[in-house]
This record gives sequence, C-alpha cells and structure tokens, in this order.
Amino acid sequence: MKEKQKAFPNTLYVKDKGKVLVKRWQLADDALDILIFDKEGKLLYRKFGKVDEMEIAKVISIIEKHL
Repeated sequence: MKEKQKAFPNTLYVKDKGKVLVKRWQLADDALDILIFDKEGKLLYRKFGKVDEMEIAKVISIIEKHL
C-alpha cells in the first residue's frame, strides 16, 4: 500500500481493519472496490472489481464534478 500511495499521492487508500464496510456494504474482503462519496457523505458511485475504460472516464467525471 505504501508504494501505491507514493505512486498516486492524490489518491486516498482506506483500510477497513474492523471490516465495517465489508459487512455493511457487503464488499468482498481484500478486493479492489471503488466508492465515491460527495462532501455530505452521499454515495455517488460504486464499483466492485475491475473498471473498464468507459467506467474510468465516468469515475473521473464524477470526481471532477463534485470537487
């Protein structure tokens, strides 16, 4: 995780050590899941697993719109 943080310093990596989100959101443990929230905490986007090129553009658009 430290290497990823160095490579992508503007990305926030969150570890759910208590497995709170894993249980509440029924996420796969130790998986790559993307959850995007707005400033009020509303879920704007979620993706479980790999993201294709079209979805990457959508994710970036959502993030830019809500900065």
